[in-house]
Amino acid sequence: MPATEEPPMKKMRGDLPTDDASLALLDKVYDVQKELDEVHNKAAEEIVQVEIKFNKLRTPMYEKRAKAIAQIPDFWVTTMLNHPIIAESLAEHDTEILTNLTSIDVVENEDIKSGFSMEFKFKKNPYFKNESITKKVTMNEEGDNILSEISHSIRTVRRTKDMKEICAPEADEGFVSWLQSEVDPEMDDIGNLIKDDLFPTPMEYYNAQIDSDEEDEEECE
Repeated sequence: MPATEEPPMKKMRGDLPTDDASLALLDKVYDVQKELDEVHNKAAEEIVQVEIKFNKLRTPMYEKRAKAIAQIPDFWVTTMLNHPIIAESLAEHDTEILTNLTSIDVVENEDIKSGFSMEFKFKKNPYFKNESITKKVTMNEEGDNILSEISHSIRTVRRTKDMKEICAPEADEGFVSWLQSEVDPEMDDIGNLIKDDLFPTPMEYYNAQIDSDEEDEEECE
């Protein structure tokens, strides 16, 4: 009986070609790929330099925006409640606590590649004494988030069992828990959404409340 021919896909998974013509072609592919990698690396570095330049331009604008936002009651809690993903991560107790959040500031390290920090400022409130809490994320040379640190733990005002549980570092749900926990940055959905989405474009989510209010008014007319 004639030998059964190997399926084509099985051949593709076999040894690499060894004939001179194929090896010469592979060498060409390898050489071109090296050139492409150099271009990719150069492009990535130039993108970083552009980001550094524009971060310096953004900083005074963020400061100007922050002063205006500070005068709008419940601005940040509104944006968070209107954000479709962040809202899902908020625990029942978070909303009342977040009405005291007056400022969010995200600052990338000067070289961008080594990390960033997020600072959350609070007005005087009946829950905890901290005026601000900062989370810092450090990145390695490959650009991977490798460490998340907090400035200090929350110092509660209410000495009740409920508040102690809410603000405990080991609490497993809610924004307050996330705020003071050293979570794995690679799994830090809240932090990444705040840095890359909520902080740069908060009006997109605050306006959702305005649009909703206008729709309600139209329905009542």
